[in-house]
Amino acid sequence: MNPRRTFFPLVVLLLLCLFHPNLAAQQGEKQEVSLTIEPAHRTLTAGETQKFSARLVGAPASTVVAWAVDDSERDVSSVSQDGLFTAKVVGIYRVFAVAISNHTVLKTAVAKVTVVAQYDDPRP
Repeated sequence: MNPRRTFFPLVVLLLLCLFHPNLAAQQGEKQEVSLTIEPAHRTLTAGETQKFSARLVGAPASTVVAWAVDDSERDVSSVSQDGLFTAKVVGIYRVFAVAISNHTVLKTAVAKVTVVAQYDDPRP
């Protein structure tokens, strides 16, 4: 096998990777941060709890996810820092996951929770 025949295609491939505009641009770009909450929508009865989970992609390793509910809803609902949501009364709530790195908010995601009254079947 001729070494020139093996070497030449490798050089061409290397040059294409280094100088092709699309490939060069992709190498310099940072990956976009993505944050999603599972489940995104949930219906509960008053007093029930729901454990939410966050999926974070493209963030620095130092990133943490904080959980929150609207300030106006704190007296009737809560979410722990591990994503456990509780609503005490009927209503529609929003649960927020916030990705934070170096005191900077990178991304926010929202889940919707509908809380309905507990139905007691009057039939014996």
